[in-house]
Amino acid sequence: MKFKNYFIYIIVITIIFSVESFSQNPKFFINADFANFRYDNTNSYLEFYYSFNQSQFKYQKTNDGYLASAIITLIVKNKINDSIVMAHKWRNPLKVADTTLLSENNQMTGIQGFKIPFGEYSAFVLCYDENNPVNRDSLQLDFKASVKSNALSLSDIQFSSQIQQVSKDDKNIFYKNTLEVIPHPSAVFGIGLPIMFIYLEAYNLSKITSNKYLVNIQVFDVTGKNIRDIKKYKTKRNESSVEVYSVNCSDLPSGSYLLKFILSDSVDLNINAVSMKKFYIYNPQVKPTKVTADVTTMITDEYGSMTEEEIDREFETVKYIALAKEKDEYSGLKTLEAKKTFMINFWRNRDLDEDPTQNIYKDRYKKNLRYVNQNYRTGQKEGWKTDRGRVYLMYGQPDEIERHPNEMDSKPYEIWYYHNLEGGSQFVFIDRSSMGDYILVHSTYRNEISDTNWERLLK
Repeated sequence: MKFKNYFIYIIVITIIFSVESFSQNPKFFINADFANFRYDNTNSYLEFYYSFNQSQFKYQKTNDGYLASAIITLIVKNKINDSIVMAHKWRNPLKVADTTLLSENNQMTGIQGFKIPFGEYSAFVLCYDENNPVNRDSLQLDFKASVKSNALSLSDIQFSSQIQQVSKDDKNIFYKNTLEVIPHPSAVFGIGLPIMFIYLEAYNLSKITSNKYLVNIQVFDVTGKNIRDIKKYKTKRNESSVEVYSVNCSDLPSGSYLLKFILSDSVDLNINAVSMKKFYIYNPQVKPTKVTADVTTMITDEYGSMTEEEIDREFETVKYIALAKEKDEYSGLKTLEAKKTFMINFWRNRDLDEDPTQNIYKDRYKKNLRYVNQNYRTGQKEGWKTDRGRVYLMYGQPDEIERHPNEMDSKPYEIWYYHNLEGGSQFVFIDRSSMGDYILVHSTYRNEISDTNWERLLK
């Protein structure tokens, strides 16, 4: 990459949220996903999928309709040396005849493909409305690019909303291997999309000793229980193959699930390759799975003996990171069992890895909760209910804290700095009552209180 472009994208990186940040505008969001395919012995071909709701954009009237544009930036950094290996920014135009016809069903889906050396990466994605730049969303995705060249192997799983045989069309961005594969980057199935389509590729089938191989598709629920187990034998025809399947999700209750795809020799099952990916179900009409004593020890220990009052309190402490629809759903729950199931799914939906015995996201949040309760409690107010506690829980530990506890002719105050939050954000807290309760009076972070003349409050 030329130095000029490198410098430009360094600037762009500074406006993308860190992994600790949370979107503050639930009305504007982008879904994103990746899938890793074979390219050659040292590179992968990576497909980046994205989608967003067209109705969340601001449209401007033209002579032949209404126009809007999504500006999308994708930056990929090597996790080992933090170097930028790919940076791309593009405009996605949106055109409608009548904005009154837009609804939540008007999804725009896109794809970008590129070659990338084997390695571990972090991808930063930023999307904003060109006509209303304050409408924006950003996220970070970690992935590994590698396909074994000397062993039976699989590509990543690509979740799709539709897969069908079509004629070759170079203008169709979703065409590959005689198929039209429409990506579904949100990985949410259920109401409106009860059938989950999956696409992946198998390589080095010559490593299989027999002329047939076994495909085993397994689905695991939040407790680690195998609730789907589909097996199919296929004839080996070439060195590689395209694997396309569908799974009916209409009877699955809302929650987080793990899809495990196993391809193995039909005779020697030790010759195998595995690809896994999480997906989500939203089926409010399906009764949640009953939480019984045979779930994992972790779940039983935490929620098994909790009273309804304790569960309600648990949810109160996580409202800062709960989505609006989750708050609405919880408020409508009537039984203790339903609330326990909700909390299990709440944390599992935010799990950062595939291990059902741990939840990195939950452990981190609980650790931060203990910290704020120990350090920011004031009077009868628990730490998580204070402004400093809320900010800490939402955005994580600040990179720098500037403390002014005993300055002459000034109330005590603190300035918290987050260097990677929207390119650098500040939070100013003042102990206006001089009782240790620091109130947030100003922040440079969007959707937080802003008062550039906050210093007058120090007197």
